[in-house]
Amino acid sequence: MDKKICGNDINIKLGVCALTGCQQCSVYTLTIGPMSFRLDGDSLNELIGMLHQCTNSEQSEKSLSGSFASYRPNSIGKH
Repeated sequence: MDKKICGNDINIKLGVCALTGCQQCSVYTLTIGPMSFRLDGDSLNELIGMLHQCTNSEQSEKSLSGSFASYRPNSIGKH
């Protein structure tokens, strides 16, 4: 029995974001700040596709985070 331990052949970090994972197993971990998300290959590809659509849209000319500026904490009344 020759069992191989899964390795991280993907290891990308930028600021508070990171992506690690194994292409052979198709298991990835996306970390954004203090939160981590475990994704399979198909889910990761959908996320990447969505982000590509954002960067190719007219909205990307503005800062995407700026488009949510009106939603500050306490800007929405409580019910």
